Amino acid sequence: MFIIRFSKPLKRGDRGHDVEHLQILLASHPFLYKEGLITGYYSNLTERAVSSFQDHYKLNVPVVGLADLRTLKELEMVSAVEQVGIAADKVIWLDSLRYGSVGEDVVRLQKALINFESYPEALVTGYFGPLTRKAVARFQKEHYIFPAVGYFGAVTQHRMHDLLRAQRVTW
Repeated sequence: MFIIRFSKPLKRGDRGHDVEHLQILLASHPFLYKEGLITGYYSNLTERAVSSFQDHYKLNVPVVGLADLRTLKELEMVSAVEQVGIAADKVIWLDSLRYGSVGEDVVRLQKALINFESYPEALVTGYFGPLTRKAVARFQKEHYIFPAVGYFGAVTQHRMHDLLRAQRVTW
């Protein structure tokens, strides 16, 4: 199981993987972060989503959009509970995939994209290259996941997983 852990507060203007991970967790709550942007940059949209999270979960902190350690720990806990629930339901992907990723998770992604007719090249290589990125972006557009940039993160994974379950596809 993949659980995100934070070690320092995050604020507007910060950049990097920690911010990307924060955005992934926030995007798994579309009612809090409807934009769902995974950019690695802590913008005003991320700040607003953090404020919404703090307000929704009734954290006793000033709701100012600062991802302080208390807020991040609560987000970790909420995420861990959801991950356990998803894992019990046989989640297919435990990690986000992006350009340059390799391995069996990419193979499963490519097969799923072929299944949804989003990957006309139908090359199952295990390498997340430009064709796979284009196919993921195509899938995202077809299923109203925005921004459709070809990043296979939590939001796209959940949508694909639900669609595969509805089709009773297993790998």
